[in-house]
Amino acid sequence: MFLDYPVHRTLCKTYQHFQRRPNSNMRRAIFFPVKSEARFVWIETDRLSNQPDFERIKKKCFKNSNCSIERITIDEDLVYMKKLNPQIVLVYRANSASDGSAVNQSLSRLNDETYTSWKGPVLAYGSEMKMNAAGQETIMCTDLDTTDLGSINNWIMGPLEPGKPFHGSVIFSHEESSKRGRRFDSATLQSLPGVTKVPLSLESQIAYVFGMPLMIIYDRVQGIYEEIIKAARSDMPSDSYNSTAGLLLMDLENKDSDASHFAEIPERYIKKSLGDAIVVRKDGRPLKTAQLEAFCNWVEHDLLPLFTDARLSIAEELNVDPAADTEGWKKRADFCLDLRQKMLARITRKRFYGWCEKEGLNLEHF
Repeated sequence: MFLDYPVHRTLCKTYQHFQRRPNSNMRRAIFFPVKSEARFVWIETDRLSNQPDFERIKKKCFKNSNCSIERITIDEDLVYMKKLNPQIVLVYRANSASDGSAVNQSLSRLNDETYTSWKGPVLAYGSEMKMNAAGQETIMCTDLDTTDLGSINNWIMGPLEPGKPFHGSVIFSHEESSKRGRRFDSATLQSLPGVTKVPLSLESQIAYVFGMPLMIIYDRVQGIYEEIIKAARSDMPSDSYNSTAGLLLMDLENKDSDASHFAEIPERYIKKSLGDAIVVRKDGRPLKTAQLEAFCNWVEHDLLPLFTDARLSIAEELNVDPAADTEGWKKRADFCLDLRQKMLARITRKRFYGWCEKEGLNLEHF
C-alpha cells in the first residue's frame, strides 16, 4: 500500500460505487487512461471460459475493436518479495509504444512520474485459480481493489538496480543528536542485490501498516555490504541508544508475539544496539527528512500514548488465570483482539495528515 496517495484517494472515492456488481458476469478492474485519473471499471467475462471478454474491452477501453492486445501477468510484489494471489494482468495495445500514443499519465502518477515509459491506455484485472461449476480447477478473472495499486506500482518501477542510490534519512542517536543539535538529516546509500533483505536491514511494521515501506539499517553489518554502510556512516561515529528509531520498530505483533507486548518498543533498540539509524524506503523512492521527522513525531506524540494504554489493558486482561474463569476467558481474549484492531485502525494517512494540520505542518503526500 505504499502507492502514491492522490491516486489511492481518487480510487477510494469511487470504490463505494463498485461494491455491488451489475450482474454475475461482471468483474471489477482498474483502468489507467492516458490523461485522466485511474478509475474502477466493470469488465464482462465469458460464461464458459471465465475470462474477460476482450472484444468488449477493445471497444470500451481502447476504442478500437480491430487492435491487437498484449497481456503481462504480475505474479509477485517486487518490493515485499511475495507471491500475489490473485495475480494481476495488465492489458494494453500491442503497438502502443510505436504508434505515437502519448505517455500514460495516470500510471506515471503512481510513482511521482519517475517512470514514464508506458504509453497508451492500460487495463488491470485479477486472475486466480478457482474451482469451476464442474469441480475442476481453472484460471478465472476476479476483482481488483485499491490495495492492488501498490503491487502494480512496484512492478512498473521494477526491482532495485545495483548501484542505484537510495535517498533516505538518518536518525541520529541521542548522543550524536545532542552534539549536532538535531535528530534528523538526509542520507544516501548505494543499493546492491539483496539490499532490502536481512541481515542488512530491519523492516518497520508500523510504517508497513501506514503504507510506507521503511527499512532501518543498523550499524553491525558484515560481508559485501560492510564498506557501503561504512561509507554512508562516515560522519556518524556514535553508537549510543536511539529511542526515536526504536519508534519505527515497535512490535505490532505477529503469530510468534506475546499479545502483552503489543506496541512495545523492543528493549534491544532502546539501549545501545541501534546507534545512528539510516532509514530508506524499501521501494527505492526518496524519503524526505521532513516527512520522516513528522511521521516519527506523530507516532511518538499521538499514537504511542494510545497504544501504551491499550497494552496495559491487554496485559491486565491476560493476567487472569484462564482456569479460574473459563467462561470469561474467551470474552477477555476477544476484547484484547478487538482493542488491538482498533489501535491498528488508527494508523492511517487521514489521521496523520490531520495531526500535521493541527501541528501547523504542511507536508507533501508520501
